[in-house]
Amino acid sequence: MSLAPGVRRAILDGLLLTRFATPEPILLTMRALVLVLWGERDGAGPASHAADQERALLNLRTVILPRISHIPMAETPDVSAMALRAFPEGQGGTWRIYRRSPPPV
Repeated sequence: MSLAPGVRRAILDGLLLTRFATPEPILLTMRALVLVLWGERDGAGPASHAADQERALLNLRTVILPRISHIPMAETPDVSAMALRAFPEGQGGTWRIYRRSPPPV
């Protein structure tokens, strides 16, 4: 459904209108292993925000995906699946995954 014409734009437009509360109080209570796939070109939540989550979550792995925006599992499912399959075996922190070519537009 997220690949249907206009759906992605509608989701992003809605997110840009939303004002979120500071997440740190909630993140500090989490003890589960967490994987975050973040698009480097995410206009709804810049990848630079990953540092805030890394300070608040003890068991976090952040994967920054170059040339990807807000929905990495739709834009680059092969790389998203690779990161998911590798989790939780690796250590925490921020990882950058590089592709040989940009994803199809």
